[in-house]
Amino acid sequence: MLRDITLGQYYPADSILHRLAPRVKFVGTIVYVVSLFLFHNWGYLLGTVFLAVMIKLSKVPFKFITKGLKSIFVLLAITMVFNILFTPGEVLVRIWKITITREGNLRVVRFDNYVNGEFLNSYSADGIIIATPTGSTGYSLSAGGPIISPSASLMLMTPLAPHTLNTRSIVFPAEDVIEVELGPSRDGGIEQGMAYFDGGTRVPMKTGDRIVIKKARRDTLIVKISNISFLETLRKKMANI
Repeated sequence: MLRDITLGQYYPADSILHRLAPRVKFVGTIVYVVSLFLFHNWGYLLGTVFLAVMIKLSKVPFKFITKGLKSIFVLLAITMVFNILFTPGEVLVRIWKITITREGNLRVVRFDNYVNGEFLNSYSADGIIIATPTGSTGYSLSAGGPIISPSASLMLMTPLAPHTLNTRSIVFPAEDVIEVELGPSRDGGIEQGMAYFDGGTRVPMKTGDRIVIKKARRDTLIVKISNISFLETLRKKMANI
């Protein structure tokens, strides 16, 4: 059984790969592994093609290869179990807004908020949402935020599950610069968090890190392909709730 799950079994054969110097094999393996992390999706595709070519050149029987893959399957199974049981964080879908939330076990996080360089307030909450008028009808709305017309030029700050009875969303002019700083943990230590941008890109954060949100210098032109107004769309959505 131990022999079946041992990595790096040697199969004697007369091929180009077998005749290569050990240093060349070692460097090639390192380059192959690094490329998988550097090129992401394309790296996996190229890596798969490269691996298939190397297997063909090695002249190793397919039966022996599948036997050697048992060790890979064992490692994948162990990794999957550890990811399910011990990986911290929470994956949520967020669109048309910036969401900052905590990573790890369920706990309250402190957010220190600044507007135009001046301290505004501190939220103790599960997260905080900075949204545009378009994003006000998304995740911010489900968190208790107001509905804002897309034609308005402003930004919205909505706390996510705040631990207070009098916390409400705050609306700012579009020209204001909003800064959100991740505060320390309850015991004064380093807090870990995650910032989500438009529901896709995410950036790890820790105590003292700040995210600055401000209006872009350039406007985005959007082509409207229907005559349906915002009020009509809103009325249909509210009717389906």
